[in-house]
This record gives sequence, structure tokens and C-alpha cells, in this order.
Amino acid sequence: MPHPEQRGAFKNGASSQLLNDYTALWAGADCTVFNLECPLTNGQSRIRKIGPHLKASPECIAFFKHAPTRLVCLANNHIRDYGDQGVLDTLHSCHAAGLPTVGAGRNLEEARTPFRLSVKGLRLGIVAMAEREFNIAGAEVAGANPIDFRNFTLLKELRQQTDFLLILLHAGTEMFQYPRRAWWISAVSWWNRAQMPVVVQHTHCVGCHELYAAPPLSTDRGTSSSLRKPRRTIKRIRTGLRACWLNCRSDRAGLVGFASIPTSSREA
Repeated sequence: MPHPEQRGAFKNGASSQLLNDYTALWAGADCTVFNLECPLTNGQSRIRKIGPHLKASPECIAFFKHAPTRLVCLANNHIRDYGDQGVLDTLHSCHAAGLPTVGAGRNLEEARTPFRLSVKGLRLGIVAMAEREFNIAGAEVAGANPIDFRNFTLLKELRQQTDFLLILLHAGTEMFQYPRRAWWISAVSWWNRAQMPVVVQHTHCVGCHELYAAPPLSTDRGTSSSLRKPRRTIKRIRTGLRACWLNCRSDRAGLVGFASIPTSSREA
């Protein structure tokens, strides 16, 4: 989600400028996933909701196209801020740029579709879901994939068909570093279902991760780029820490490496 000071760099596809010293790290990955937490649309028709309406210009897709992006995650609470048009415009921008998406779709069936990829003989699967905040897809409504029991069943089937499965849950309390008890229980339930990494994001601040068992539970990665200034700094003034990128390594036996890589708040 481009900060006003970064819009030019996003539209110009200046990925090396925005990623700073981390370009080589991303370029060396077999699969990279970016969370795009706003629709890319020029539409003006907002939905009725509580909270801010976020969007960015479709031209900002140039950043993702020129960055080493393999997948764009759209399961979040802002994807329907500009209704069906906002979702459809975002899907069109991504797909026209050759970028697959996960976590949102033209309807609920499409939004539930997981991302699958074969990398060096390894079968990779990624599922992205979001809690309900004016954002969920329906039978004839474009939007995000909900966190529900239907996905609980689909996850079991997908786990049997993949060597490595990553679960992305967009949920939590904004600006609160720790998971709510209810969401921790939910994350553990998803972990028990797949026994693969579960990443919970949404809070817009750097959270924590828990080694619940071999694959970790990660409660938030923070915000790499934002349209708004954070309401609470939570030690950012002293540390300059805004976000962490998650680095996972896997083989056929499962997860073999997991690291949180901090990024600074330096603007482009």
C-alpha cells in the first residue's frame, strides 16, 4: 500500500529503490509473496463501512511487476473498499502484469482457490483468508476468502496434495503486538490441521512468532508501506522498525528454515 512519498517510485516500478538493500534477497527466492492491502482502482464508488477507505492507482502494479514478485496476496479487510469494481480492477491489473493472486476473486468460489506452484520438484501451496470486515466474497460478489469451516475442510485436502503449505490469515487487533486469545486458539487450530507455518497479519505493527511446534506460528509482519502514519509508534521511534519479512526454506520433509528479517522505516 504506497505511502504518498512513495507513489512515484511505485508507478515507475522502482523496486530496487523501494526494497533498498533487500533486492538480492528477494531475487534469490524461488517464490515471493507480497500482501497488497488496498484495491488498485480509479473507481470512486465507496462501500458503506466503518473505517477508512483505501485504494491506490492501478499504475502502482509496476512495482510488483519489476520486483521479484511471484504472488500477490489480496485477502485483507480493504479489498472491497470500492466494491466489486475495486476488486475486479485489482485482479485485472495483477493478471495483466502476469502476476497470480490468492485470497480474493470475482466470487466466493474463485476467492477460495489456493495458489499452487511446483519449484524444483517441490509442490507448494498457499492459502490466504481474511476475517469479516465488509470485505468477504459471495456467490455473485467479488471479495476476499473468509476464515471459515469450509476452508478448514479444503485445507486438509490441499495438505495431502502438497509438500509445503503456507497459511496466511488476515486477522487481529490493529496496533496490538500480541495475538488475542481467541485468535491464538484459531491459529493453533489451523496449524493442527496442516502442521505447516501459519502467518497471522493485519495489526500494522511488528508482532511476534511462536514455536508452537516444528513449523512456527507468526502473528504479524508489520507494514512495509502505508498510506497513513501509525497511530502508535510502539518503540519505532527508537528502533526505526516498521516491518519484518518472513523467510521460509523447505524441502520434501517440510520446513527446514524460518527467519524474520527486519526492515527499516526509511522512505523512498
